[in-house]
Amino acid sequence: MKEFKRKKGTRYRESLYIEGKRIVSPTFRKKSDAKVWKREKLSERDKFKAMGMNYIPEIKVKEFAKNFLFNKSTLAERTLESYGGILKKYIIPNYGERALGSIRLQDAENLKLELSQTGELSITRINNILNLFKIFMNEAVKTDNLLKTPFSNLKFIPSQEKELLYWLQPEAIRFLRANQSCHYYSLYFITLSLGLRKGEALGLRWCSVDFSKGLISINSNMTRHCLLYTSPS
Repeated sequence: MKEFKRKKGTRYRESLYIEGKRIVSPTFRKKSDAKVWKREKLSERDKFKAMGMNYIPEIKVKEFAKNFLFNKSTLAERTLESYGGILKKYIIPNYGERALGSIRLQDAENLKLELSQTGELSITRINNILNLFKIFMNEAVKTDNLLKTPFSNLKFIPSQEKELLYWLQPEAIRFLRANQSCHYYSLYFITLSLGLRKGEALGLRWCSVDFSKGLISINSNMTRHCLLYTSPS
């Protein structure tokens, strides 16, 4: 075991040889944690051997990231782009040089705290990043690069209920009266009268209007990327 003297205190690091290759641990504040790491690595090695599998603890996070994206290549293009963006921006810069086997639950907790403290990301975005990290480690287990994931007990940030903001009928009437001469008055009127969502309002088409019966079918929804067709309502 190696001992490192630093300004913030002493750190400890263990190492061992597996199949002729030297495996080095991350640094720990306590000797006992470094010893636990070594015990776990030897135990994992023995379990892999008992199952007739090769133990590959030296593969780095950044190396496995390439395999991970390749294995997920059948996903939708935008999903794959999202995965790649999260890995490139949040996972690899922090853990890319780390061995997969050295990643612990505390690493995910530290990432959660760090992202929360910046104040730049929504809770949903942070949870998406954590979820991908969890999927990433699960994939390492599925591909026999890890015996078990360290993120089984990872807790996501509880989402906060948004306060519902809405207009009362007098407010809606005042808005419509103030915009009677507006080019979009008809759209405003239909949206408020039917209680349409933004995507439903923007997805309205003339073919959805039955003038003879006085009916409008809400069967399309405009998203940021395209017009989606839904069941009529």
